[in-house]
Amino acid sequence: MKYLRRFADEEIKKELESALGVAAVKISGGLEDEIQVLVDQGKLAKLNIPEEEIVRILGAENVNLSGGRLEEGTRQFLVRTLNQFQSVKEIQEVIISTTGGKPVYLKDVALVRQGFKERQAIIRFEGKEAVEIAVYKEGDANTRFRGPGNR
Repeated sequence: MKYLRRFADEEIKKELESALGVAAVKISGGLEDEIQVLVDQGKLAKLNIPEEEIVRILGAENVNLSGGRLEEGTRQFLVRTLNQFQSVKEIQEVIISTTGGKPVYLKDVALVRQGFKERQAIIRFEGKEAVEIAVYKEGDANTRFRGPGNR
C-alpha cells in the first residue's frame, strides 16, 4: 500500500492536476509517507532553543508551493516553487542554531526518521484495501470524459 500511495501522490496526482478543468486532486488511503522529528527536550533546554524555532526553520527550508498555471498558446503548464528536502539525511543536516560559533544541527537535538502518518481511515474496494483518487472539477468545467490525451 505504501508504493501504491506514493505512486498516486507523485505521478497520477501531478498528471491529473495539470489537466484542463481540474481544480484539485485528493489522494486517500494507503500508507502516507511522513518524516518524523523526535526532539530531545533535555538537549533543547540545555541549548536554550525553543521547539517553535525548529518548526519555523524546517518550514522555511522545505517549500513546495503551487505557482498556478502558465499558458503558452494552447498548452498549459503547472508551475511549482520547489526547495524541498530530498532525504532524511538532508533534514538531519539543517542548522538550527549556533553555540560558541559552532553550528547546532537538527541531528544534535532530535531523531529524524522516515515513517507513515497515523491512519484516520482505511479505504476498501471490493473488500480489499485500496487508494482512492478524488478529482474535483473547476466551477465552469465540463464533466464529460474526454479520454487519455484529450486535455
